[in-house]
Amino acid sequence: MVFKAKSEHVLASLSDDEIINHIKLAREAADAEQVKLAISLLAWRRHGNVYARVRVKIRNSVSDSEDVAMSVMEDAIKVKFRGEHMGEFVNLLNRITDRRIADFYKKKKLDTTPLPDEHEGDETVWVEVSGDEDMDGFVITRMVLYDHLEALSPRHRMVVELRISGYSSKDCVENVNVAFPDEDSPMGVANVDQIYKRFRTKIAADLKDGE
Repeated sequence: MVFKAKSEHVLASLSDDEIINHIKLAREAADAEQVKLAISLLAWRRHGNVYARVRVKIRNSVSDSEDVAMSVMEDAIKVKFRGEHMGEFVNLLNRITDRRIADFYKKKKLDTTPLPDEHEGDETVWVEVSGDEDMDGFVITRMVLYDHLEALSPRHRMVVELRISGYSSKDCVENVNVAFPDEDSPMGVANVDQIYKRFRTKIAADLKDGE
């Protein structure tokens, strides 16, 4: 069966399940433009639900909620969705939404920073920062953190960012394998643990060397 590309108007008239099937066929035909177009339509159909979910968590600002919802849509459009079933896409969208909400609050918490060299295995521990001297240490920690993040591959960076956000290794595996379905081998829990432990060790060593 020869795959036939569809216009945006035609795709918009299809049901969610029909768009899912079209994404699957487009992927098999290596038609990246059709995959992106179909995922875009599917994502924007869910925009209202995403925005409502964000507003529940970010009550004080309509503009911030809109920005977070927009970032969710952009991430959903970029993801390499396999096109298996609608439930898979909804779950993926929910995970992206949760992650962007967490990112929003992390940016707001300018007076806290995670301890990378202590409390191994407990990412819920934070250190309070107060005063200019402590703030200098906070800024240095953030610089070291971001430098090491930038050095990671996209796949490994996602692992680290999810673990920092509080995701379990098992949840990381599910998210990363969905986001990077074309890798030669799927990510496993042991891989996640090793990547994150190595990252934490490097951060701790850099901070110790720099006092």
